[in-house]
Parts: sequence; structure tokens; C-alpha cells
Amino acid sequence: MKYFKFKYIALIMLSISVYSYEELQEYKVELIIFKYSTPNTNELFDSILKIPDMEIINNYSIDSDTSEYRYSNFSNVSEYISSVINKDYIKSKSLYPSVWYRDDVKLETLKKLRTNIINDNQIDYIDSKSWIQSIPSYESSKYLAYENDIKNYGFFLNLYKKRFMHIQLKGYLSNLNYRNNNINIFIDDEKRIFNEEVHFFDNPYFGIIISVIQI
Repeated sequence: MKYFKFKYIALIMLSISVYSYEELQEYKVELIIFKYSTPNTNELFDSILKIPDMEIINNYSIDSDTSEYRYSNFSNVSEYISSVINKDYIKSKSLYPSVWYRDDVKLETLKKLRTNIINDNQIDYIDSKSWIQSIPSYESSKYLAYENDIKNYGFFLNLYKKRFMHIQLKGYLSNLNYRNNNINIFIDDEKRIFNEEVHFFDNPYFGIIISVIQI
């Protein structure tokens, strides 16, 4: 009986691995954020960042004052398998693990660029992050939200496919939680992208560099 259950679970995992291969391809995403030592503007920004109204995956830095620290890392596989074994097909459909996200510990593509930014006396390096995720269709996509209360920045990032890959970025400098703050120093941009490209998003006060590479 144990062998049968193991074989059954293995078949389920195999079905997950072959299901919609296009959507389950993994990409390494790397991000660097910095600010200009002397902002090249006297403009007072009065527009406010519009928070995404679609589903958001929240991820907070470990040293954040925000107690919540969670992200989608395929951790619901066991729940999905249990619901299939118990023939709870409605629940299994809602639990299907189609969006992956997991932290990665180091920069590769942007490593040299980060060093150059740190050594540039006209730029103040703030932080960098890297992670691995799938890029689903637009209908299945979700924003990844990240905030660092210590370094006073955050971003919303949505990667999706609609014939071509696209990126939606909302990055900001702020020392308050985005849920209760009127953020007016921000980047809000969307563009079509291709594999192995590096993209620069600019604001008079700060910039964000992002690399997306299939692995």
C-alpha cells in the first residue's frame, strides 16, 4: 500500500512538471536599486503611486519591522497532493501550484555593475536582490511586493507573458509601509522585454536596474 501511495504521488508530481511547460520555465531575476547623490531636479512631485489592484505576493526583508514574511515558493505542493488523494477536486484546483517564487542568494549578471555603482561617488548604492520565478500568462500573473523598512525602499514587480514577455514595475523610496503611505517618489513603468536583457528604470532621484534570464 505504501508503494502504491508513493507511486501515485510520483505520478502527480510528474503531471505538475509537464503541465504547461511554457508557464513553468524558470527565470533568474536580479535587481539593483540606487539613488543619485545630487538629484538633477528641483521638481516637487505631487502625483501619488497607484498601488496595484491585482493579487500581490508579499515578501518582506528579514530585518524588516513588518512582521509578515512570506512568499510563494511552491510550498502548497503537499496540500495540493492531499486534496487530490482525498478527491477534493475543487480544493485541488484552487491549490494548483502554478506560480513559483524563491529567493536566490547572489547576483551573477549584475554583479560587476553593482561593484561599479558602489564605487561611483555620484551614486549611492541602496540594495540588491535576486530570486527565481516562473513567468505565467498575464491572466495568471501576480505582483511580487517587497519592502525594506531599514533601507527605506520597496517595489512591486509583475512579469508576465502575452505573446512576448512584459515587465510592470512600481518602485519607490519611502520609509513607511505602502499600505498607509502616500508615496510620491516612485517609478511606474511597463515595457516588453526579451530573455537575457538588462533594463534600466529611471527617476530624477533614483534608479532601478533589472536583469531577467531563463535558466
